[in-house]
Amino acid sequence: KIYGDAVRETSTAGVGQTSWYSDYSYVPGYDIPFFERGGGWYDTADAGLFSFGRSNGYISYYNGFRAVLVAQ
Repeated sequence: KIYGDAVRETSTAGVGQTSWYSDYSYVPGYDIPFFERGGGWYDTADAGLFSFGRSNGYISYYNGFRAVLVAQ
């Protein structure tokens, strides 16, 4: 279990509207491994400060990107 990335701290289940303030959350998995934080600008129902979802990593005009390095 990893703490400190604001996933476990802000979401009760990681699926559906289970983040703080009923924000959308969906934990990445094997087939869709990337995190998408905050939601897309086009989707006010699933966007929010504590919203996170999964992404396949494809480029799009409505999502930003930032690389993150994790030391073990």
